[in-house]
Amino acid sequence: ANLAALLRRIGLGGGDANEVLRLARNSSPQLACLRHFEAVHPGYLELDGLSPDGVGNHPNAWFQASVTYHKLKSGSGGGT
Repeated sequence: ANLAALLRRIGLGGGDANEVLRLARNSSPQLACLRHFEAVHPGYLELDGLSPDGVGNHPNAWFQASVTYHKLKSGSGGGT
């Protein structure tokens, strides 16, 4: 219930939230994190310089990939 409320609070709803919840409930937290990343970073696979490696394995990897995504989307470059 807490995860569902958090997902709603951050604006993730519908099928995306349901998939994250399903994965989390099925003992797949890494896949749930990756699915959440995919939902809130549309088109990330098309961006040169962004690797989703490790996104589901460590919060710092998720954060770094998110920062890179937003830099690339804004045109200010990627990297660390």
